Amino acid sequence: MKLVVTGTRGIPDIMGGVETHCEELFPRIADRDVDTTVIRRRSYVRDSLTEWKGVQLVDIDAPKKKSYEAIVHTFRAINLAKKWKADVVHIHAEGPAFFSWLPKIFGKRVVVTIHGIDWKREKWKSGFGSKFIRQGEKNAVKYADEMI
Repeated sequence: MKLVVTGTRGIPDIMGGVETHCEELFPRIADRDVDTTVIRRRSYVRDSLTEWKGVQLVDIDAPKKKSYEAIVHTFRAINLAKKWKADVVHIHAEGPAFFSWLPKIFGKRVVVTIHGIDWKREKWKSGFGSKFIRQGEKNAVKYADEMI
């Protein structure tokens, strides 16, 4: 089985709760003979690793801007998952989960992990960002094969 992970800034040693979670989880999944690839956001990466503890690491660009960094990165990552013929796309966080419908169109299974109710957090409380993130939560519920 081929698993592609998006929604995280990346692993290893990239600060953040989602990132810490992914750093612990995906080497364990790779140890179970799952072909695991984490797609990292190049602007956060401070190494030249292509593999770490059995997890393939692929760095792609995304604009480093709060309002659309995760969105652009996730869209690009899901398209790579299609190209690589992934079986499962694992999306982390509500904003990236907006695109949980896209891998379904490509015939992929989708797992979404929601780490918190982001649309209620202070930095997203108003405007388009909050609405987009909330829609991501709704899309996750509607389209994910499994939710964590």
